[in-house]
Amino acid sequence: TTLPLQQHCHYNNNTATTTTLPLQQHCHYNNTATTTTLPLQQHCHYNNTATTTTLPLQQHCHYNNTATTTTLSLQQHCHYNNTATTTTTLPLQQQHCHYNNTATTTTTLPLQQHCHYNNTATTTTLSLQQQHCNYNNNTATTTTTLPLQQQHCHYNNTATTTTTLPLQQHCHYNNTATTTTLPLQQQHCHYNNNTATTTTLPLQQHCHYNNTATTTTLPLQQQHCHYNNTVTTTTLPLQQHCHYNNNTVTTTTTLPLQQQHCHYNNTATTTT
Repeated sequence: TTLPLQQHCHYNNNTATTTTLPLQQHCHYNNTATTTTLPLQQHCHYNNTATTTTLPLQQHCHYNNTATTTTLSLQQHCHYNNTATTTTTLPLQQQHCHYNNTATTTTTLPLQQHCHYNNTATTTTLSLQQQHCNYNNNTATTTTTLPLQQQHCHYNNTATTTTTLPLQQHCHYNNTATTTTLPLQQQHCHYNNNTATTTTLPLQQHCHYNNTATTTTLPLQQQHCHYNNTVTTTTLPLQQHCHYNNNTVTTTTTLPLQQQHCHYNNTATTTT
């Protein structure tokens, strides 16, 4: 009887000895609450000291189900990092939040995007450049003024409004280069497809590029990279899923396994 909510939970504070477990714990709730103290039955992290049934939005919390009360406006999968006491006074821009569904009560979410909001802009004047955001759809109607390099963003679809995305890649852009002069090595990027229109990407790999090497002279050891596909060249001996964190090796055939910080997820074809 010491576990009131039958929860899958991590406790990081005082040990609960009674059935009156306060909400001070860092906890995941994955089942139906057997008491009335859990209003939303949410999968949630609680990082505050709410001791009553009126849990404010100060918590760092994920909401994955339908709210049984009227206090959850968007039914969102969301992190709350502010001190809003009610859900009606929380503008979308003031919260660090993931939106995975259609906003039924507000008109301030133009893209219905899966997005992080880290600024304090007003609800009607949030431009795409002001937000640290993941875009997972292709219904953007106001993205003509957003260069792809100026945003830290995931692109998972075909860019229909601009022609500046050559690889249609799932990518992070962290620089301010122009849209036509961005080499593949200057961007921190994931490549998940094989529709490269240039010859600068030899492996079409799922890769992070963190250096400024030219597109034709980048050895595999100088990049921090994941390789998840079949190698088309003979320079990668193990076809491994690997991180390369050094730049001392000049050729790809002389890299011993001890010099790299690496994960191997497949069968090594060589033992050296």
